[in-house]
Amino acid sequence: MKKHLQCGLTAALTLALLLTACGQKEADANDTPPSAQAGNLYEDFFTGDVTVTANLINAGVEATTSSFRAPDVYAASGADSSDMDWTITRFALLDLDGDGADELVLNIDYSGDEEYVVLTCYDGAVYANQIVYRGFLSPKADGTFEWSNGAFDNGASRARFENGVLVYEDFSSMSEGSDGNAVYTLNGESIDEAAYSAFLDEQAAKDDLAWTEFSVDAVNAALAG
Repeated sequence: MKKHLQCGLTAALTLALLLTACGQKEADANDTPPSAQAGNLYEDFFTGDVTVTANLINAGVEATTSSFRAPDVYAASGADSSDMDWTITRFALLDLDGDGADELVLNIDYSGDEEYVVLTCYDGAVYANQIVYRGFLSPKADGTFEWSNGAFDNGASRARFENGVLVYEDFSSMSEGSDGNAVYTLNGESIDEAAYSAFLDEQAAKDDLAWTEFSVDAVNAALAG
């Protein structure tokens, strides 16, 4: 697990959403394009009257397990049934890992704090990866994003998924060296501060992820394409 996923208690939470309806669609998966399969599963998540099992994971360690009924959980409280307000504000469709199927990225207002939930499909089920704001900074249309644990611990990543769980693949980072000075890397190679600054300018110039105000109808329309 990457350091930035381990550093804070809230660096990354993963909720595994195992939908009964998703399993029913697995039989004809070979006949349906990945993007269409994902669309069907996401629609089931938001509109289906289904009891969902959620495994809340912190830094790769299972913390608690709970069940809830979709989609009410996203309008009222966290998957752990806490009293904290949990409201989706906007969403975007984006193929984060390049497998031909869009992930559904949700921007969450979590008791006044901004967080993200990335829904992906794996083996006939939907998995939701909950990421705090500083773990998904400045998401771009090409699927890259930045993260930060502080002034000397930050970088940029792409995402891949292992059995539905989001894993960071860093392609740039700034960290503190043993001498107390900043260490810069890009695509696995050490670079100087000027080159790193130029990279940050290039990253910032990329097209931002296009967000849409959230509603179930808007999600369904986007999935219908």
